[in-house]
Amino acid sequence: MLAPDKIARLKALLAGLPEGMAGRLAQASGDPLISALLGDITAEDDAARARFFAPVAPLSGDPALTRPSRAQAPPSLIAGLWAWLKSDLDPVAAGIARKGPDAALDEARAAGAAAILIALEADEDDPRAGRLIRRRLGVSDFGAVRDVCAILRGAGPLSEALKGIPDRIETIGPSMAEELSGRYEALCEAAPDAAPWFFHMVMARMEAPWRLLRVFERLSLRRDDLLLAGTDLNTVGEALLEDASWWLDGFADPPQTAEDAMSAAAALRRFAEATAGMAREIGIRKDGPWGRQLVALRARASAQMDEIHASAIRVLDVVAPDPRRPAPRWRLMTVEDGEAPAARLRALCRFLILARDDAGRAAAAGAHADVLAAIQRRIDLTADSLLEGVRRGQAPKDARKRLNDLAGFLVELDDAEGADLLLRRTAAAGAA
Repeated sequence: MLAPDKIARLKALLAGLPEGMAGRLAQASGDPLISALLGDITAEDDAARARFFAPVAPLSGDPALTRPSRAQAPPSLIAGLWAWLKSDLDPVAAGIARKGPDAALDEARAAGAAAILIALEADEDDPRAGRLIRRRLGVSDFGAVRDVCAILRGAGPLSEALKGIPDRIETIGPSMAEELSGRYEALCEAAPDAAPWFFHMVMARMEAPWRLLRVFERLSLRRDDLLLAGTDLNTVGEALLEDASWWLDGFADPPQTAEDAMSAAAALRRFAEATAGMAREIGIRKDGPWGRQLVALRARASAQMDEIHASAIRVLDVVAPDPRRPAPRWRLMTVEDGEAPAARLRALCRFLILARDDAGRAAAAGAHADVLAAIQRRIDLTADSLLEGVRRGQAPKDARKRLNDLAGFLVELDDAEGADLLLRRTAAAGAA
């Protein structure tokens, strides 16, 4: 067993190795002591990184799991900036994050942010160096990097402005709107670069972030998107629009399973709430920057809903072909992706029902109602045809299964009474 002072020196040696080298060394040696020390170093480094970037944490969500307004500085970017800081740009600031007092942290953050910005400016005239930095940080441009730096440089005043604001904000009443607008204007004086991020931090505490826009009515000359476009608050609207686009992606494809249907319907609901909420909370002109983007988003939503509607009819034609056709096909078929069409139709029916109240916000209310009515009519026609065949002894072999499937579709269409009636009619026809 090594003496404590030798363990401390070994730990310092491992900590000073380039990124990833210590891990490779531990793996190659197979030494349990080195592996244990490396685990300690990793835990300490993670804690130091979290401490240094704590002011950015509300905006550091995983982009795959959370809306963009909460993922403006994703974990991969934070990890890249930390590695760059501690190894090259400002090891002193990184050291303060590891063991320094809290009182010194804001100064260290400001110093680290300044070092990052200086490095970016020095490489503006060197395309190759810029490409290397972008690759190292995993970004396509330096916008998010500069945003992180703005938050770090104004961390102290920003933290002070956020004191006393609830961690979770359901709505914003007149008194809170007045309080938030006052804090923002005070922050504009104390830390102008960080002031816009005050509202982003507040938004991160809201499940309905568009309600924050009502605060802007209390700020002079900021009552619609055309006026806001020329201010630093335009970034708030842009973040809300990115959220709406993210929710729009959540129902980009026709659902294949029940889980898909529920997820897609929830995304549509959030998209509808966000787009309608923005228009309700503040004046949005059709020719304004936000207005044009909202129109484009709603056009995308309408096209996506059209594709879901068309998919439902295509699968319906496979599962329950019109019995009035000359040669109806009763057997179950498979569709392009190999899923059983009956399971797909159940998923589509569930989505259509869950989405019926929000389809209008995607400019598809009329088409949505028409598709639901068409599915209901086809189920009725197919059921009547199958039941008549059962009574006459001329039904296909899988008639009972088909009738049970039809009853399942009715359940998904929120017609449990109709499903029960169909099952009773099926039992009666079989007994006749």
